[in-house]
Amino acid sequence: MLPLPGGKAQVLALARQDRQAGLAAIAYLGAYRYKWARRAASEALTQLLLDDMAAARDLRAIAEVGQRLEWLPPEAHAQWKSLLGIVEKVAGEVEAALESDTAYNRAERYRETLRLLQGWQEGLAVADASLAPRLLPILQNWQSLVQAGLEAAEKAEWLPNPYIPGSPLRTGSPVFTGRVPLFRALEEELAAYAQQRPALLLYGMRRMGKTSTLNQFPLRLGRQVVPVIVDLQALGTLTSAKDFFYLLMQRAVEQAYRTRAVELPDPAEADDPYAAFLRWLDTADAVAERENLYFLLAIDEYEKLEWALQEGRLDERLLDILRHILQHRQRWVLLLSGLLTFDLLPVRWSDRLINLRALRVGPLTPAEARDLIHFPALMARGVHYLETAEDLLIRETGGHPNWLQAALREIVRTLNRERRLEVTPEDVQEALARVPQEVRGDFDYLWRKVPWKSSAGEEEVMAYQQVLAWVAVEPGITAATLRRRLPGAGTFVRKVLHFYADRDLLIREGEGYRWSIPLLARWLRARAAEDDLLDEGKK
Repeated sequence: MLPLPGGKAQVLALARQDRQAGLAAIAYLGAYRYKWARRAASEALTQLLLDDMAAARDLRAIAEVGQRLEWLPPEAHAQWKSLLGIVEKVAGEVEAALESDTAYNRAERYRETLRLLQGWQEGLAVADASLAPRLLPILQNWQSLVQAGLEAAEKAEWLPNPYIPGSPLRTGSPVFTGRVPLFRALEEELAAYAQQRPALLLYGMRRMGKTSTLNQFPLRLGRQVVPVIVDLQALGTLTSAKDFFYLLMQRAVEQAYRTRAVELPDPAEADDPYAAFLRWLDTADAVAERENLYFLLAIDEYEKLEWALQEGRLDERLLDILRHILQHRQRWVLLLSGLLTFDLLPVRWSDRLINLRALRVGPLTPAEARDLIHFPALMARGVHYLETAEDLLIRETGGHPNWLQAALREIVRTLNRERRLEVTPEDVQEALARVPQEVRGDFDYLWRKVPWKSSAGEEEVMAYQQVLAWVAVEPGITAATLRRRLPGAGTFVRKVLHFYADRDLLIREGEGYRWSIPLLARWLRARAAEDDLLDEGKK
């Protein structure tokens, strides 16, 4: 095929007139095996990016540069990932800042953006000297815009409010605290060479910090460990094993490059996704052997695999693949993260993943909770808690990281509103009263969802709710009393009590049970009264 005269100019003109069509044409050119076509596509894409970047005269426009790149087909992202990646990161950080509802979080995102821009500018001459003269003025303009945004954010609030309940903490978040024994256990497993390592199971209640912990792996684990974190929130949109394994391989490629600058082979289309994944593992293993690396495959919300098995979207060969990784892939460590332990799943899980080490993620210890309360940026401004206020906050939230963050967020809002620095017990009580509304999804999920069921009948849900409510209404109630009040539900009662005791939300004292979090117990009592749930069941 002969070079197409004016190819670059044609696709560039088309993109300036019709962005979607122009980017598709650029990707089409870039897919050719001919060097002239790939060069024309690369030059057109670069010029188009520079046009967009130069036209950005405010922070919103910078964010929109990243949004416009979403039109680009996936194969183009793979080909120009070094160029597109930095633009997407910068634009994404700016967009996150603009969407943030606190000045502190905006400032953090702008600081990260400035670090990215500075690093880009410093490496520009080495990476591509020909691009530097065109890109440098643009980067300097963007730095000025971001710096202005940072200065405005720093002036906007009297006190920073770093607390963000409801969302997993980002990698390197200064709010993340604790979990030292957990990281130590992971390091021990990764450091010990073994023919067959155990599968690791990270389990705990929702919003207890499992995903936040996973997000810290790139920083907390050594450079030899390449964390591959697959969040199965998206599994509901996947219809087959082919979709699942493509997602897994895609995440591995993206994260290995982003966190350790390791290039893994791109996933390939295949009729048999299981065989294709095994072949991909062979190539990934070759990279690991050459670079002396280990992969930590962390599957978050892994129970969704069981629901997909039950629905027929996946089959049991998936579990055979996981067992194969454990038994035959010495460069891979498998970690499953979720709400459930294997005793609450069908026996096919424990049959295949025999060698299992369970690691519980529970509430923060009092010392860890105090670290979260004594956030350095707040303490530096002179914020101080009356001793009774701090103790009350820790006791009432029971160290639940999400609920403690929600209360702390409300407390800082009060201090900002009233322009003061002292936190009183009354401030804490007012903040605690607002927590169930601020994180209502946590409470509603706990109340409405039988945890180990993908779906449950109305009678089963009511029995479940009655167990929760009776423990709240009568702290110290025994399993025998609950079985008398719920005839025919003896096994179910034991299962509910064991589930919450194993996750540190229930405390067993002798034969009786009570909730470890007073805030939760009060909410359950109020909810049971609202629903008239216990009138009929009390004997």
